[in-house]
Amino acid sequence: MFWLLLAVILFDTSVFFLLDRYQKNQSKNWKLVAEGVFQSIKYHTSPKNMRIPIKIGLVLFEDGKYCMVTPVDMPPPGTPIRIYKNGCAEFKIEEVKKTA
Repeated sequence: MFWLLLAVILFDTSVFFLLDRYQKNQSKNWKLVAEGVFQSIKYHTSPKNMRIPIKIGLVLFEDGKYCMVTPVDMPPPGTPIRIYKNGCAEFKIEEVKKTA
């Protein structure tokens, strides 16, 4: 009985360690999702019949492109931006500096 309990504890610990390591790996890999001049953002909420309400923002660019993001702080309209996403579905907004 002792060995069975010890085996279960070791297995759970190893699974937790591997999942934690995977999450740390994924949070470091940022991919460029969209780039353009920011026009506006529209927020939508999931239907009320879902257990956990989710708020999603739709970022609109001046050239007609769009990108779905989780709520983040956005710069003022007319600002050139880049939107990055990592493996954990976190978003990062970066303002593009204009070079003269």
